[in-house]
Amino acid sequence: MKHRFYGGIKMAKIFKIEMYVVDTNDKTQDEQDLLDELENSLEDLLIHAANVEMRTFEWDDGIAINYVAATNEDHEAYFKEI
Repeated sequence: MKHRFYGGIKMAKIFKIEMYVVDTNDKTQDEQDLLDELENSLEDLLIHAANVEMRTFEWDDGIAINYVAATNEDHEAYFKEI
């Protein structure tokens, strides 16, 4: 990874992201498995995850979260208490 230098100071970036990851093929075992996969995929990036939750549900290609226009509310519906 190349670093940018400004006046001799090495610069870095930090991003705060709220995102939903949908494992449509049920390949990840749990939250830690997902975090490990992300770290292995994103070389030179450090990942700190907080408040990671997971839900298991039956997949269907017609559900709202299978579409690009899916909203936060569409995703959050899977985390509401039953």
